Formats: sequence, structure tokens, C-alpha cells
Amino acid sequence: MFKRTIKTLIVMLLTISMTMPIANVKAYEENYERNVMPARDYDKFDDNFNVNQSNSLVRSSQIPSTYSSVDEGFVTSIKNQNPYGNCWAYAACSVAESYLIKKGMASSDIDLSEAHLNYYMYHNKGDKYENTDNDQTNVIGKYSFTDVGADPRMLQLAMSNFGLASETSYPISKITTMQGSKEDQNNTQYVMTNSNLLCQQAKGNESIIKQAILDNGSVLACYYDTSTAYKNSNYYNSNEVNSFNHAISIVGWDDSYAANNFDNKPTRNGAWLIKNSWGTGFGNQGYFWMSYDEYSLGSVYSYEFKNKDEENIYQYDGTNNALRYTLSSNTSTYANEFLVKRTNEELNAVSVGSATSNIPYKLEIYTNLTDINNPTSGNCEVNQNGIIENDGINYIKLSKGISLKDNTYYSIVFTLFGTNENNASIMLDATLKGTDIEFIADTSNEYCFIKSYNTWGKLSDNTFRIKGITIKEEPKPIETIILNKTDITLTKGTSETLQATINPSDTTDSKALTWTTSNSKVATVDSNGKVTGISEGEATITVRTSNGKTASCEVTVIEQEPELVYQAHVADYGWMAWTDNGNQAGTTGENKQMEAIKIKLTGELEEKYDIYYRVHAEELGWLDWTLNGKAAGTAGYCY
Repeated sequence: MFKRTIKTLIVMLLTISMTMPIANVKAYEENYERNVMPARDYDKFDDNFNVNQSNSLVRSSQIPSTYSSVDEGFVTSIKNQNPYGNCWAYAACSVAESYLIKKGMASSDIDLSEAHLNYYMYHNKGDKYENTDNDQTNVIGKYSFTDVGADPRMLQLAMSNFGLASETSYPISKITTMQGSKEDQNNTQYVMTNSNLLCQQAKGNESIIKQAILDNGSVLACYYDTSTAYKNSNYYNSNEVNSFNHAISIVGWDDSYAANNFDNKPTRNGAWLIKNSWGTGFGNQGYFWMSYDEYSLGSVYSYEFKNKDEENIYQYDGTNNALRYTLSSNTSTYANEFLVKRTNEELNAVSVGSATSNIPYKLEIYTNLTDINNPTSGNCEVNQNGIIENDGINYIKLSKGISLKDNTYYSIVFTLFGTNENNASIMLDATLKGTDIEFIADTSNEYCFIKSYNTWGKLSDNTFRIKGITIKEEPKPIETIILNKTDITLTKGTSETLQATINPSDTTDSKALTWTTSNSKVATVDSNGKVTGISEGEATITVRTSNGKTASCEVTVIEQEPELVYQAHVADYGWMAWTDNGNQAGTTGENKQMEAIKIKLTGELEEKYDIYYRVHAEELGWLDWTLNGKAAGTAGYCY
């Protein structure tokens, strides 16, 4: 626990230090330039972290002693980054290409754009929903954006924010003259779904790296490059360097690769097959071997990708600042709310950034929020549980697609279950200024919340790296509309409400209905389907859907049969029920005196006539005349 906490403090306070620039250094072999990026320190090699990862990531019962994704046809051609220090972009594109080929999502000639990734890493133009338009990752030091390099943790953010484009659309030859737009930034073919920091240091973690290469074709890694450590096509630096200045992809291994092949002899046989980005004039046609003992080889990442298709992303985290996150041994709940800004959208996945793996979570999705300061104030559409598997970005498919209504708010609510043995974390975006790079996070228009003691608190200076991933809903037009009745009979002045059912119920069409009557002098209908009889006759009530489907009900309005009704007041009982048509009012055989009576007309008689009546009471004689259902007599008094 103490060791993990110290690591976190280091990460949160780290600034981007670029104190050892190495660029355009002429190497000892001909026909290539040894372009690297400014050196950075690693976080810290963490043995406990490495051990925990190896338990869950190694699945193959027997990993082969030699393997090459090159021989398997999963690796694209060698590129040359000269004259730029953007090795990280070449390594990331290479890893993505290998993944897409291996998974059958692309042909072997796929060529992704390093220029697009490099340019928009440092020139954010925003997203389609305008939630990240003012977030910036800026180069502020002496290096240009092509030479400043990038921390490997930044790559996962850029590739999950806007994705990867084709080389044809954004060739590397145009990188220094690019004048990008929001449309260009989001004009990508693939987007990263999952990233996983396999280990901080490769040495001692060979099995989990090999498993990831078997799974995905290659992994990205960094090391500290120095010309004195090369011998032919072999690299090993006997010094324990805890920094890096070059990014590459690991595409294979050989457990028997002899230690004698290296100028500085390592302690054991075994080496990684490395794909470089210095052209085919370097090493063995662009590849070289690196000893398993290389101390500086680290920040080993595995990535997964998918076709972007018509996918869009709701997010607030627009910078590539990967240096901030929370860390908690307790159960904590976090939420992002988003305003829906498009029609016909379906939320089908979310993603969350975590700096720890193997964390249980509960995910809830709420729609149509009634209180934007309460992320759970709407309709709970999804409630599912799972495990945060990656130290990195985690893509989570929802148990069902959720239709989003334009101009309403929805929320993504994560509850993470941390323990003393395995602290839960969630990545944050925040403003931070380093030596050569600054991150500017605009939080003025964002709705990010954390729950404390059952009360939601809104963040002010940070945003959670929680994204909502939507697709354009497949149109589901209204096929039919059915009324609960096809004919009704009403008496004049009475009403009945018709019930309409739309099929399918999950249509993407508007469910607004239009009600009309063929004769408003006979029957009227309101916007809710309430039909009222006006006069004797027939009328047709029609309901119409937004796409023109209709259903009808025939209405017959009849005159109400006029009646004379009466009610008796009986001693000891009070007023009895109304009766009519010559039926008896009062009691029989009980010797109960009738004390008063009410008489009234119904129907059209009631509208056209008054009825007057009076009674003769014992000892009182004739009482006053009364009318229209008022009491006549001595109710409550026996005379």
C-alpha cells in the first residue's frame, strides 16, 4: 500500500522534463539517421505491479520459444521517420496496423498516418459536440511539435479521442504545412478501444509481453537509445538507465538468441525482435534484436482497435495529459453528464481511463435527467457489473443500446470498488504546465461529479476520462398504429378516450400523433384522443403518425333518453339512492316514515325544462315549491 501511494504522488506531481535532446545524430552505419526524441524519465519500475499483471495476462499453456509476427505476415513495411523525432507516432501506427491485420480488419498493405497522429496530438480542434474545443496540448519549449516527442501514456489518449487516419489522406510529406480543422481531426478510420500498460519494465516480464504479441501482433515500448550499445543488428546497454528517448514496436522474440551476439554481453540468452522507424538502411532491413536484459526497455503497451464507422464520442477530456488520476482504497462513485446534441443517436458503449487494473465496477446509465446537479435523477436504462481489466483505457459494451433524445441530458455513472490490496483509480484531465509541453483543460462547460456521503459534488478544475460512445441509430420506422376500439357509441355530451398503440414500440420516428374528426358538429377529439359527443349523428375519428400511418374509429352519437328520477329521505336512514321509471323510493314493511323527496329531469329535458314540486307535511300543511333536485319536505323531522 505504501509503495503504491508513493508511486501515485510521483505521477501526479510529475512535469514533463526534456533535458537530453538527441535528434538527427549521424549513426555509425550508412544510409540512415538515428532520430530520437528528447529523453524523459520513467515513472518508476514497480515490481509489485509487474507481478500482479503476470498472473492474469498470461493464458497460453506453452508460449513458443521463438516467434515472429513478421514471418506471420502481421507487420507492415519499414518506415523512415527522418528528419523528425516522432518515433512514437511511427511505433503507435505500426502496432495498430499489426493488430488490424492480425484481426482480419485490414489488408497487409494498410498504411496509417503518422502525420495525422503527430499533428493533432498537439493541435486539438475539438469534437463534433463542441465539448473539447478549447482543450489544448501545446508545445511551449524549444522543440517543434514534430521533435518534442510524447510520453507513451499520452498516445492512448489521442488514439481514443480521435483515432487514426490513412496515410493517403494525410501523408507525412505534408506534416509541416498542415492546417488542420475539426473535420480533418475526426476524419479517421479506426479508433483505439483498449490500452493496457503491461509492465513498467520489460525485464522480468517476458511472458506477459509475449502473450500480448501472440494476441495482437505486436506491442509498443520505449528504451534509451545510445549508439555505443549497438553491435551490427543487436542492442544491449549494460548501464541501468531509467529513462527513454525512443519508441519502437516489439514484433517477436527468440529465447535462444545468444548473449555473445551483443557487444556488451548480457547475463542470459534471449532477445526481442524490434521493428524500428529509421528506414531499411538501419540494422537488418530496419529490424534489430534487443537483449531481454535491456534495463531501459519499458512502458510496454498493448492496444486494441475497431473500425470507427459512424461512431461519435461524448467526452470532456480533450487534452493528452496522462499524469493525473485519483486513487482510492474505498468504494467511490464518479459520473459524467452530457447534453445530447444530435437526433437518432444510440449509446452503445462507454470507456473509462484507469491507472490500476482488475477493479470491480458497477456501471449505470441514466437518461432524461430532471436535475443536472444529480446524475441519477433520470431513468435508469442500464445497470451492469464487470471488471476494469486495463491499466489504461477500458472500452465497455453496454448490455443494450440506449436511444438518446435530442436536447436532454444523460449520465454515465461508475462505482469503483477499491481495496487496500488493489486501489481503484480513475484518470483525470487537468491543466498542467511542464518544461516543453503544457495541457490546458477548459472545465467551464463540463458536468463531472463525485459522490461523497450520498451527496453529489461537481468538479471544478478536473474532468473524468469517462466517454459515451454513440452510433447513428438504424432507422426503425413506424409500421402500424392500432386503436383500442374501431367503433364507439356516445350519448350527447359524454366522452371517451381512445388508446393508440404504435408498432414497433422502439421506433426511431417521432411518436407524435395527430387526431382529427370528420365532423366536428357531431363529435370532437382533442390532442390526447378524447372524443366528445356533440349532437346526434356519425363521425370518423382518425389518428395519424409522424410518417403517415393511420387508424380510424367510427363514432355514433345518440340523444340521451330523457328520464325523471327521484330520491327519498327516510327516517333513521337519511337519503336513499336515486331511482326512476316508476320504481319504488323509500322502504317497505319497516314502518319508516318518508320525510322528504328530491325530483329532477335528465337528458335534454333537463336542458329545456324545470320541474317544480312541493309536499304536504303533517301538522305543517303544504310547504313551499322547490325545483330541479332540491329537497322538499322535513328531512330529519317526523311530522
